[in-house]
Amino acid sequence: MEPMTPDAKHFLAIPWCAAHLNTAGVVHETATSRFAKPSTEDELFAKTLNTENTIAAFLTFYKRPEPASTTAAVPAADDGVAGNIIREIKCLLTLRSGVNGYPGVCHGGIVAAILDETLGFLFSVNRDNGLADRDSAYMTAYLNTQYVLPVQTPQTVLVVVTAKRAEGRKFWIDGRMEDENGRVLAKAESLFVKLKEKL
Repeated sequence: MEPMTPDAKHFLAIPWCAAHLNTAGVVHETATSRFAKPSTEDELFAKTLNTENTIAAFLTFYKRPEPASTTAAVPAADDGVAGNIIREIKCLLTLRSGVNGYPGVCHGGIVAAILDETLGFLFSVNRDNGLADRDSAYMTAYLNTQYVLPVQTPQTVLVVVTAKRAEGRKFWIDGRMEDENGRVLAKAESLFVKLKEKL
């Protein structure tokens, strides 16, 4: 059973979110960037946007990978993405008026920041599950964002992140933000590049 964090309690009290989280085999955890670090890494989401009036709660979840001795977490693919990684993760976020750029509407820059942040979680989730090199680091090379509908606040949204293709040090990842009814609010296509090791 997953630990009952404040973020988990928050979303389990919302019926449509609970339906996602209570699916068999789902692992959920407070988003890693919600924790402050001595290096000042993740300050934006750990402090600036971690308030009751901005992003009040933030949870990541995904299907638990199968043991390596049985079926791989995902089937092998011809897109260059390793067959033994978690290819899809999801995130729940509760947005409040502190992220607004227009009355009752989340600022577009915050929407883009959320998509960039959640797309990058694909790497940390795979590292944490022993499916990727713990020392590898990736940076966003580009993030093409399409704003489909206004992201109204207050509101809880779902972000779905999917690995699309890999080639050498390059990793293409797509994401979309949805409301509780599954309507797409924003979409993103991204390219992440693995940083070269220091000599």
